[in-house]
Amino acid sequence: MARRRVTEPVKSWIAQSLFDRMSPDVIATELLNRAYALDSIRESLPVAANWSALAALEVDRDIDYAALANITPAATDVQKIATDKAQIYLCDDFLSASDCDSLAALINANLRPSAIDAAKYDQNLRTSRTCDLAAARAPLVAAIDAKIAKTLGIPLSHSELIQGQRYDVGEQFKEHTDFFEPGTTQCQQLAGTLGNRTWTFMIYLNDVARGGGTFFRPSIKPLCRKRALR
Repeated sequence: MARRRVTEPVKSWIAQSLFDRMSPDVIATELLNRAYALDSIRESLPVAANWSALAALEVDRDIDYAALANITPAATDVQKIATDKAQIYLCDDFLSASDCDSLAALINANLRPSAIDAAKYDQNLRTSRTCDLAAARAPLVAAIDAKIAKTLGIPLSHSELIQGQRYDVGEQFKEHTDFFEPGTTQCQQLAGTLGNRTWTFMIYLNDVARGGGTFFRPSIKPLCRKRALR
């Protein structure tokens, strides 16, 4: 996609945004979202930003997501949920009942408190417990990992190590994103080499009488305050 050069009115917007103490990374991200070229942004932004992470973000913004939306998982028994709000697929009985029980037992034997950034979020954001399944080195885990990659049609090397989550009655993981926010230190550290997350694959290991669901917001809030750009 052809990217625009930063114009004088946009430079004025940059100056005002810096005066308002807006983060340079947020400013640059906003301009990338509006199809301005990173080299032109860099020339026009008088303070340092996380240029390596922003370079990856520029490539990400040039991806044709409309075309990607037509790509479906490789497995033939995967059903697409009828909605234009998100790409969501359903695969019934992905694991056998026996495998679900074995995996649940492995998770329950190796739990730790689920991690959050305590400086950024309240302590009630995530109250579940987590199991790092890859550390168990169990053949069942390796087989499930490979099955997930095959179902999605991606190389196993492109996937993260899988985890197990346990939610007891009343526990939760409040509203969050599974990808790393572009332009942040976390994104640079965790996605700078292998790239950002593109899919989340969840397997429900047991049924419950009530609750236990995953809900999606109808919209995503903007990365920063909006100002008029030309």
